[in-house]
Amino acid sequence: MKAPAQERRVAQGLPLLLLALLLVGPAPGEVGGCGADPFVVEAEDFCRDQAAWECRRAEARGELEGESLSACFDTIPNSCVGAGWPPSCVPRPTSLQTNACLDALALEENVRVPIEELAACVDVCPAAPAGGAP
Repeated sequence: MKAPAQERRVAQGLPLLLLALLLVGPAPGEVGGCGADPFVVEAEDFCRDQAAWECRRAEARGELEGESLSACFDTIPNSCVGAGWPPSCVPRPTSLQTNACLDALALEENVRVPIEELAACVDVCPAAPAGGAP
């Protein structure tokens, strides 16, 4: 049998052990989240984000201001409705790829670089190789 003092210490330590388990356990919804793949991005969402940065880039180049800048932003929702990834864009772009492109578009040093020349944006959905899959 255990001594009463030893039983008391075990009883006092049990709540601390339970608290420690709760504090170091995974957050709700995060079980199995370690190393999970980034999510696939919807083409419409990326279209809207990319178009918004194109308006801002045109503003930074001095091409748009005032009402023309507002008009640029106003056309975005309608121009991106129904946007989809081309069939050759497999696997579909992930948030890591699209965020890298949007980050490149946001850089001041890239304002005058066309999207087609930004490697991070080309990597979002590379063109199919000649003679390759459609």
